[in-house]
Amino acid sequence: MRSIQGQDRRGEPMDRKKQLAEQFCSRLWDSFFTSLRGTELLTPCEKRVLEKLWLLGTIKTSTCDAYPGHVEFARSLKLSEHRVKLALKKLEMKGFVKAVRRRGAMRTDVAYLLNPLLLEAAYDRTKRDYPDLLAS
Repeated sequence: MRSIQGQDRRGEPMDRKKQLAEQFCSRLWDSFFTSLRGTELLTPCEKRVLEKLWLLGTIKTSTCDAYPGHVEFARSLKLSEHRVKLALKKLEMKGFVKAVRRRGAMRTDVAYLLNPLLLEAAYDRTKRDYPDLLAS
C-alpha cells in the first residue's frame, strides 16, 4: 500500500523531513531499477533475476537471505530452472552477486550477496539529481 503524499501508511500527517526522505527513497529505487533495466552488460533474463533478488533482499546487508530455491524462484519469474541457474552463474561471474551457503544449512540452501556498489551508484546519482531532498 503506497502512502498518499503528505500522509504516512496509517493516513496520519508526516513531517517535512520524513516526506523528503520517502521521496528520496522512491527516487533512489526508480534510479536503481531504471539503471539495471537499461544496462547492456546483462541479458534480459539476467536483469529479471537480479531485479528479483534485490526485491527479495535486505538492503542493510545487501543480502538475499529469502532466496526460496531455484525451483520456486524460477516459477515466480516464469522461467525454467535451467535458465535461472545459468543467469545466476553468469551474474556471479560478472560480479553482481555471490552465492553463499547459509550458516548451518544444507548444501543446497543458499543466500545471495548482492553487490552494494550498484545501490551506491544509484544513491550518488539520486543525491546529485535531487539535492533538495537531502537539504534539510
